[in-house]
Amino acid sequence: MLAALLLSSALFAFAPEAGDYQAALAEVEEASKEANRKTDLHTLARLDQALLMVQRFPENLAQDPDGRERRALGQLNLARLHMIGGNDRAAVEAMDRAIFAAGSDTLPADRFGPDLAALHQRRVEALDQAGRATLTVHCRSQCQIYVDGNAVIGDSAELYLGAHQLHVTSRDEEPLTQTVILDGDGELIEYGIARIVEPVLEENQPLTGPTRLAWGKMERPIPRWKLAGVGASGGLFVLSLGAYVGTAVVIGANGSIREDLLAAAEDSLTDSNPANDIDPNSNGDLCRTARTEPPGMPGTVTNKDVTEVCNRADTVAGVATAMLFITSISAASTLTFGLLLNTHREPKGSRGSKTARFLREHNFGMAVVPRLEGGATVAAGLRF
Repeated sequence: MLAALLLSSALFAFAPEAGDYQAALAEVEEASKEANRKTDLHTLARLDQALLMVQRFPENLAQDPDGRERRALGQLNLARLHMIGGNDRAAVEAMDRAIFAAGSDTLPADRFGPDLAALHQRRVEALDQAGRATLTVHCRSQCQIYVDGNAVIGDSAELYLGAHQLHVTSRDEEPLTQTVILDGDGELIEYGIARIVEPVLEENQPLTGPTRLAWGKMERPIPRWKLAGVGASGGLFVLSLGAYVGTAVVIGANGSIREDLLAAAEDSLTDSNPANDIDPNSNGDLCRTARTEPPGMPGTVTNKDVTEVCNRADTVAGVATAMLFITSISAASTLTFGLLLNTHREPKGSRGSKTARFLREHNFGMAVVPRLEGGATVAAGLRF
């Protein structure tokens, strides 16, 4: 595997100003002109520093053919100064940098004499013989890659082996400038901060694998069985509640059946049969008194008219009890289907909402139980 060394790495918070780029190019040109007249160490150092400075503007260089040409002339001049000074190794390194930066452009090495042209030819042959490797940049957000001042199309480039200047920019990340030494195994650079994003299932996307019900999101489109359940149970709840209220009013203290009962009892006091008298002002149970069998008359009642009103009241009371029971069941059913409207299927292992996790962790439960004497009991529980 690659044993590449990262020689230098720097992060720039802001892109350099365009004016700085032009100033850096002007310094390269002035230093090159001085190198045509002088070959001392001061001139060499000035040109070397000017080339390092212009390397800080890879985005500008990639869009400026004239700027790349002026840089190439400066790099060739630097190699020539090293040759004159007898530093063959530095001359080779300077020539390699010029070849790398030229990319598909042609280097005008012959303009600097036969010796430099011969060095250029030897280095091209040596680099071709050594081969190329792939430099790949894995961007975690949309980015633009520059190598040796040249824009890279895609996320990788086939390059000569050796040291290359990498620059990566993105709207979402800080720009990265890094020198990478490329060997035969190639190199992979990770750029950007890894962001953990929970998968979001698109609507109507089929689920695969184990799933569970989760609270907090309504399915789209809403399943028909949920709508049918809410509609049917809700309608039954309204009807049964209305029937219960109506029957409860009829048999109530001020209801019509109570009035009929008192009227029948009043009539018994004035009819021709003194044995069937029922006092409406008594504190006892009028119906029990009316249903009592007279002595010696089994299978009969004391007052038939009052008994008929009482029987009608019992029938209505039974209907009221049944309606209360149905109301309780339909209310629980409506609540259940209403909750199901706000649930959805998600893969097991998903965290779900905080409320849903709390209810699951504490075994929340609720029950609605109708009472025979009227009303209903609602109970809820949590485990702590």
